[in-house]
Amino acid sequence: MSSKIPLLTIAIPTYNRSSSLKYIVDKIINYTSSDLKLLIIDNNSSDDTRDYTAYLNKKHGNNITCLRNHINLGGCVNMLRCIEFSESKYVWLLGDDDDIDVEYLNELMEQLSRENSSSFHLLPKSRQSRKIVHYQFNNKKDFENEFYDITALHLMSSNIYKVDDAKKYLDKAYRLVHLQHPFSLFHAKFLEERKVLKILKIPILKEERIPIKRWSKFIAHIDALETTYILFGRDLACKEFNIRKDEILRVGIISLFDNKNEGFQVREVNRIIRLVSIKQWFNPLICLIILSLNKRTFSKYILVYSIISIYFFKYNNKYKEALIEYLRIPKSTDLKLHLNRIFNISKENIFKN
Repeated sequence: MSSKIPLLTIAIPTYNRSSSLKYIVDKIINYTSSDLKLLIIDNNSSDDTRDYTAYLNKKHGNNITCLRNHINLGGCVNMLRCIEFSESKYVWLLGDDDDIDVEYLNELMEQLSRENSSSFHLLPKSRQSRKIVHYQFNNKKDFENEFYDITALHLMSSNIYKVDDAKKYLDKAYRLVHLQHPFSLFHAKFLEERKVLKILKIPILKEERIPIKRWSKFIAHIDALETTYILFGRDLACKEFNIRKDEILRVGIISLFDNKNEGFQVREVNRIIRLVSIKQWFNPLICLIILSLNKRTFSKYILVYSIISIYFFKYNNKYKEALIEYLRIPKSTDLKLHLNRIFNISKENIFKN
């Protein structure tokens, strides 16, 4: 048996998504080798993931390692365990809900074999058309000035790290697991030490296959802002807020129509105010108004129908389609019936109010 260190581990943290896991493993498995390993860490799933990973260990144990946590440690801890148990030069954290174009795996391996960077960032296919001036960042200042024009930092499956360098900061990363994006710390620490971060424009990373509602949760956006604030400071957090502010407001407005909390609370809005500059307080203040009116039934109905009226005047007879798309209501659902069901009162009473 060769003692050569593998070039890359594709590490997949998983929980209760066996069919999705099988899909991505089936795509990768024929490409595994002495240089490309697959690591799966099951976060104590209650579905048939355990049987599937046991089968993989038995049949493909040379190139695939499957581990199982005795208890559910939380998704963020499981992500970091993927780095902790990788034994290759590089590790690529890949979500079990994401998809890749395996035709580019060989190209990725060839490029990694030529490089010696501490970290890489893969551009998803949807961002391939963006104009990129620099593909390499040598320090934190370069990154802060330009990186948010290219992509977002907190996309787990976009990140490849040098394992030995990342393991030096695992303790610090574990202290950030309450913020959902602890893996972002590695980029920040590498850049502090003037270690190179490179952008790879290989179109290997596709979009999520499963419509995960991660970013429909208000708290997820705020955690992303706070992670950036801690690692890079207020200036970059403000830049990230400019990217997220419309989506943050949308989650607040959706809460009016769906009666779902999704982390949309006063304390989370106050976190935004703490993290960004005063001149960026407009959206958080609107969110606070929505929260205050949401508690009063009559005021809530007025606000809801004010939003509908705005869409009517903006889109005329297409206002329903535009509003349904904005609120992410299934297109087969009638808007009025949807409102009736949410408010749990009759159509007559809604218009009466």
